[in-house]
Amino acid sequence: MPELISDLIEWLNLHPQFITIAIASLAFIESLAMVGIVVPGISLLFATAALAGGANISLVYCLLAAMAGASTGDICSFFLGRYAHPWVLDHWPFKQHPEWVVRGELFFGRYGIYSVVIGRFIGPIRPVLPFVAGMLYMPPPRFIMVNLLSSMAWAPVYVMPGYLVGNSALELSSKEQPTMDWISGELIGIAIATTLIAAVFITWLIQRRSKPMTGKTDKEAKEK
Repeated sequence: MPELISDLIEWLNLHPQFITIAIASLAFIESLAMVGIVVPGISLLFATAALAGGANISLVYCLLAAMAGASTGDICSFFLGRYAHPWVLDHWPFKQHPEWVVRGELFFGRYGIYSVVIGRFIGPIRPVLPFVAGMLYMPPPRFIMVNLLSSMAWAPVYVMPGYLVGNSALELSSKEQPTMDWISGELIGIAIATTLIAAVFITWLIQRRSKPMTGKTDKEAKEK
């Protein structure tokens, strides 16, 4: 895998016009069931985002590319689980690792629709949850809506760190004395704010999911 990363980075260095396409493709692969489990998509995405920052490619284009790739990969995984799960479960890698699907089912059973959002930020089960959601016949319009909204939070969290590293390297290598201009400060502020919002949102979803269960148990205990 290190050779794969170095080869990709070397090729993109020679062809920077394909960097945004590479970001979309890597986000798609990282989100796709079966493939996303075994391919180091996050490492490749970080390296490619760093290249984008170093090449001074628009951050907006990078984020849109990541959102499009991630949401498309999840939607493909969803419909793969909905219509082809018997065949998929009987082949690699799920045949060798059935526990991956079991974990996804348990997580989905606990958090329901919220698992589509929460699971995006949990690496080991992230590529499996859309597949499980389709396998358990979650309504497609509901999944697609939640998936698109959650991809808007996922893209900045996974793209901006690499982009900021590459952009900082570009500033340090410039002929002028490196200074932190307002654009770099704004990017860092957005990265921190996005991470905090995502963390608060996930915490809120978990608490909202657990409170009704606790309340119901307390009510039943009082009645008894």
